[in-house]
Amino acid sequence: MSHGAETEQQRLAALARYAVLDTLPERAFDRVTHLAARLFGAPIALISLVDQDRQWFKACLGLDTRQTDRSLSFCAHAILGDGVMVIPDARQDPRFAGNALVTGEPFIRFYAGAPLVTPDGFKLGSLCVIDPQPRAAFSAEDQAALTDLAGMVVSELELRFTKRELETEAQGRAQMVSFLRETQAVNEALLGVSTLTQLDLPPQDTAAFAIELVAQAAQVDWAALAAVEAGGSSALNMWNVTPAGQAFSDLMPRALPPGEGIV
Repeated sequence: MSHGAETEQQRLAALARYAVLDTLPERAFDRVTHLAARLFGAPIALISLVDQDRQWFKACLGLDTRQTDRSLSFCAHAILGDGVMVIPDARQDPRFAGNALVTGEPFIRFYAGAPLVTPDGFKLGSLCVIDPQPRAAFSAEDQAALTDLAGMVVSELELRFTKRELETEAQGRAQMVSFLRETQAVNEALLGVSTLTQLDLPPQDTAAFAIELVAQAAQVDWAALAAVEAGGSSALNMWNVTPAGQAFSDLMPRALPPGEGIV
């Protein structure tokens, strides 16, 4: 794998890490495109994320589509540079003069796109403004403002990512606490059973007490101590804790002929 291909795979992995592709519109991102459109007087403003074979718009103002083929993407070119990519008139640029988005709807002429750069340096896409009319210039001050807005987009992505990580971590901690509690319950049940075996009780009574301890630790609805004999099996003791367990207990016969039931 070439260095360029390896870097692109890392960039795509970084994009996937944010889990933002194909998500629903969100006000925080829409607000940035509306602000960019007003600030620069542009009828079209996009937050474009460059995927492997497409560019997908997390926020889209002034266009009816949510994605285009990557081969048509201006933003795919914008992420190759370090600063804002400015195209005063796409008809005069050999990279884009024959582009279907230039020769047809939305008839792109002016384009300015600031890369969305993650804290670890990957360019996920761009915040861009587009005009069907060519423009003579896009000042350094304008480029700085567009870059700042792009930074706001990345900050929002980072916020979403951190929130998801914290939720996952909290869920993991809750699962660990639950596991420790279950383990403690099992250990206590086993200790109780061990204590019962040391008492001077008939085996049937010891087992009857033990089944309740084990059933509680296992968190089952119903449990029974069954005796298996030549003539079949019989339930010596049943234990239930939930309505479902009680319903099952009511239906369960006290004795079963040979070959019926599972013990």
